[in-house]
Amino acid sequence: MCTRCAGVHRGLGVHISKVKNLRLDRWDVHQVGRMEEVGNFAANKKFEAFVPVGYRIPRERDPQ
Repeated sequence: MCTRCAGVHRGLGVHISKVKNLRLDRWDVHQVGRMEEVGNFAANKKFEAFVPVGYRIPRERDPQ
């Protein structure tokens, strides 16, 4: 995810969205394993299934 989108997600609060940096944050073995198992594509498919009809999902180059 781009830096701008990561900032938006962080602004939602950790009770809604958690963002980890690959270089700056600590990842435990379970978190790494889960990301390898699920991956971004499958995770997005799961969570974006709950986006209301008619709501446009933001993309990387969209303005904040």
